[in-house]
Amino acid sequence: MADKLPLSIKELDFDLLKGKSRRITITYGPKGGAGYDLTGWKARFKAKERAGDDIAIINLTETDGITLSSGTNNIQIIIPGTPTADLALSEIRYGFELEDIDTVVTPLLTGDISLITSVV
Repeated sequence: MADKLPLSIKELDFDLLKGKSRRITITYGPKGGAGYDLTGWKARFKAKERAGDDIAIINLTETDGITLSSGTNNIQIIIPGTPTADLALSEIRYGFELEDIDTVVTPLLTGDISLITSVV
């Protein structure tokens, strides 16, 4: 049986420069202890125009854009810029979740991505 992640879903909003990639690193694990073994786990990051939409603008998995690293207690998500380059939208909604080897899904993050054209 897989380790149970004692986590609750967190709301995290962030900016993304249209057409540019963004790296997000999540550090996980109990305070002062070893991390969880994520070997065999799956990960999903989806961004959509609105929550509940069927079509994802950004769709990443542990085999494409997400790195689950048990040894360093880090999860790295690289959001590509290409899907947002020509979007007329100013904001999209995302969700990030893990699925353990027993197919139990743990939602970790959700929030809004503000699509900006400049940082100044």
